[in-house]
Amino acid sequence: MRRIVVVGIAAGALAAAGCTGGGDSGAGPATTLSTAAEQTAPVPTDTTLPTDTTLPTDTTLPTDTGTTGTTGTTGDAAGEDAAAVFGDFVLAAGSGKALVLWDLLTMAARERLGPSFDSFRIGVARELEEGLGAFAGVPYEVLVATEVGDGLAVVAIAGVRESEGLSELSGYAVVLRDEGGGWRVELGAPVMLAPALPGSGAVAAGELPEITVGVEAQVAIDEALLWLDGTPLAATLDAPGDGTAGTLSGRPAEPLAAGAHVAVAIARAGDLANATAWVVTAR
Repeated sequence: MRRIVVVGIAAGALAAAGCTGGGDSGAGPATTLSTAAEQTAPVPTDTTLPTDTTLPTDTTLPTDTGTTGTTGTTGDAAGEDAAAVFGDFVLAAGSGKALVLWDLLTMAARERLGPSFDSFRIGVARELEEGLGAFAGVPYEVLVATEVGDGLAVVAIAGVRESEGLSELSGYAVVLRDEGGGWRVELGAPVMLAPALPGSGAVAAGELPEITVGVEAQVAIDEALLWLDGTPLAATLDAPGDGTAGTLSGRPAEPLAAGAHVAVAIARAGDLANATAWVVTAR
């Protein structure tokens, strides 16, 4: 039997939830970029995966690694640097190094998740160790690693873990901010992302299903991007009224193969941004 697990942090703990490298020198998984697509969405009630749970094998970066447009990009040089920093963050979570995690957070994230180190250490740091830290012991793929403007980058990872004899596909996405001369991890920003899962917990294989996520912020939403298995989707944000709440949706360009897929979304509202990753199963 296989099951889907989305590894993440409780939304309440992150107050709306997902720099320089850390000092963790422990061995960990490679963070090689892949063009294949927080953790606020519930896991589907029917969590039985189809037979094929492998991630897409196309790992060639797009030739145009410049700007992010309405469909976003998958990887660029700045994103690769951000992914390396996030790799340090994953290792620190896996080894329970709360001080390294703290050092890799933005100043705003420290205020939201602390505000003191002691509060962070006994609270969110433990949640990170139990959730995100699960990736530290397995090979994972970096599905998205790209700059999204205004000194922000989004990084998303996915990996299949073995737990109690079961294979578990998990995804995690995070925003990083260029602060103090390097990338730092931005967590807990008050931009809500709520993936809309079908009632059956699965979409139809061989079709072009709509991938949808609700977005809500305190100010008007400026940008929202969507990927599936690392491929940017031509997504549309419908945010009527004052633009602080809406729905981001898009469809894959090709019929979706049977199996487990990873969707990633990011939304930016003013100077605040948040990202999420979730599993989409096609049967």
